[in-house]
Amino acid sequence: MHKKVKLISSDKKEFLVDEKVAQISKLCKVLLTSKKYSENETKSINLNVNSKLLGVAIEFMEHKFKFFNYEGPVPDFEILNGIESDLLLVSDYLQL
Repeated sequence: MHKKVKLISSDKKEFLVDEKVAQISKLCKVLLTSKKYSENETKSINLNVNSKLLGVAIEFMEHKFKFFNYEGPVPDFEILNGIESDLLLVSDYLQL
C-alpha cells in the first residue's frame, strides 16, 4: 500500500492522496522529498488553490499516474467548461 499525503486547499478542504500521485506536481515533489521543507516530515501541504480547482488538479494527476506507462491511446481528460483559464493557472502553480 502506498503512503498517503494530505493536500489542503486555500478554503481548508483536505484531500488524502497517494504520495506518488501528488509527486506528479513538481511543486509537491520538491516539498515532499527535500529535507529542508517541513512538508517532508508532516506529509501535509497547504496550497493556495481553492478546493474545486484542487480537486480537478488531483483528478488530472490521478489520470496521468494511471496512464503513465499505458501502451495504447490514452483517454482524454475531460475538463468542465468555464474553468479552463483558472485550471491553467493552477497547473502552472503546481508545475504539472
